[in-house]
Amino acid sequence: MIQIRNSDRVLFVGMTGTGKTTLVKHFLADMNRCIIIDPKHTFRLEGFKLNKAIRFPSMWQRDFQMLIRPRRDDDDRLADFLIEAFRKKNVTIYCDELAVMEERFPESISMLREIALTGREKHVSLWNATQRPRGIPTLFKTECEVFFNFRLQDDDDRKHMSGYIGGEAREKIPHHTFWYYRGELDAPRLMSLDLETNQIFEVEEIPNESEVV
Repeated sequence: MIQIRNSDRVLFVGMTGTGKTTLVKHFLADMNRCIIIDPKHTFRLEGFKLNKAIRFPSMWQRDFQMLIRPRRDDDDRLADFLIEAFRKKNVTIYCDELAVMEERFPESISMLREIALTGREKHVSLWNATQRPRGIPTLFKTECEVFFNFRLQDDDDRKHMSGYIGGEAREKIPHHTFWYYRGELDAPRLMSLDLETNQIFEVEEIPNESEVV
């Protein structure tokens, strides 16, 4: 029902506590060539190993699950790491808060822009998440194939996202419910992740808060 290809650009948008990170982990858990960039140092996922050196080992395994937690003085090192990841091909890179990257890591953001523009031919998939969609560079939205739009409290943010995925995004949907959209769909689909079964299902209409898991 939800389709993500191995070279897609994916954007997760939503407030803290709306289920955004839970859905991200649902997709990332089984990936075996994946890098998580965690600029806020709060993201955890079983199986992903912290790469303190922010570099690929000289003898790296074909499959890897890496977690990077850059400090403010790691920008150049992280940018070099992203260049190396780009060269590896067939890799998924997930940035847990793109707005923080934009504020603190200008060199790394430049490399992420390059990946967003040219990574498809190398099957480098770029996933980003943000609570502040108006605060991230436009390129990361215009180059995006797949959107997951969770609850946004601010009406200007909802209006902003409706320009990319459709007017439905202006609705104040409940927690753990989200709009899923990719370019070839006629309109975004309202969906939810069942936290008990870990299954994603389509929702017929916007439920009341009390009806959401």
